[in-house]
Amino acid sequence: MKENKVTFNTNINCGSCFEKVQKALEGKNLYKDFNVDFANPKKPATFVLNDGVKPASVIKLINEAGYKAEMAEEPGFFGKLFGKK
Repeated sequence: MKENKVTFNTNINCGSCFEKVQKALEGKNLYKDFNVDFANPKKPATFVLNDGVKPASVIKLINEAGYKAEMAEEPGFFGKLFGKK
């Protein structure tokens, strides 16, 4: 079974921000895994969503926690080939 992995560009800038978002999502049964790449300027948050969960549901809760999130663009063919996004 394929993982339902999605990435959002966010403004989750630090561990404390991460914890606030994690707490806002707690108990909602939306995802299996969640992490943020703090070294990347777009602060991408990658989620492995549970079956049937829509990315919009996660974006809404991140926004309600006081942070921004938008779908990250998937790299095109050449981006995948050459590792560019």
